[in-house]
Amino acid sequence: MDNILKINEKEYKVNTGLKAMFIWESMNDKPFKIETMFDQFVYLYCSILAGNNEEELQFEDFIDYCDEHQEIMGEFLEILNKKIKLKDTLSGGDGKKKGTKKVKEKPKNWV
Repeated sequence: MDNILKINEKEYKVNTGLKAMFIWESMNDKPFKIETMFDQFVYLYCSILAGNNEEELQFEDFIDYCDEHQEIMGEFLEILNKKIKLKDTLSGGDGKKKGTKKVKEKPKNWV
């Protein structure tokens, strides 16, 4: 699985595991919970820090890059989705969310 993001012509390994969550908690001084867009970008940054030993990517440079390359969050979400699907497959799941129903027809009060 390709867990690499390219930022400013440098490739960074992305680690979305516990290490990234611990870094996130230490940066935010609160329990890990993604509630805002800022939280999402900080988690992406922490995932990059967790996947790379050197800390040469500064947060301000990272945010400047994200501002100019807004597709990076989509690339990160693809990495997360692949990880979730792989984990689900390895645990014997079918990759579908449990307890969700598909809407077969438009609701009557639909505008």
